[in-house]
Amino acid sequence: SLTDGAVLRTILLTAAFMAGVTVVGLAIGVLLRHTAAAITVTVVLVILPLIVGMILPGSSPKWLMYTTLAGGMATQRAKPPTITLAEPWALIGPWAGIGVIAAWVAGTLGLAWWQQRTRDA
Repeated sequence: SLTDGAVLRTILLTAAFMAGVTVVGLAIGVLLRHTAAAITVTVVLVILPLIVGMILPGSSPKWLMYTTLAGGMATQRAKPPTITLAEPWALIGPWAGIGVIAAWVAGTLGLAWWQQRTRDA
């Protein structure tokens, strides 16, 4: 049901995840000053860690999800994290996933702001 706590959390956190990736993409666009490159880099930052995480053994995928934008995919799970699932984003919880996205948003926006302040026109 849509009013279930886990389902409602999933819907809201997934919307926050998508908004966060959008802001990261905007900040990368400010840093690179090239639209196509910014879109490509943002998509690669989300998709590539997922692919690599499926290949890596041991606890490496968990570390990858805690440090890359792909960790935000954990917001799309209504069930608790477990090691038995094949998806690497299932190794972390949804709140950890949105925390990873928030850190990326803060970091990339900070870099973009700093570069705008030091760049000529």
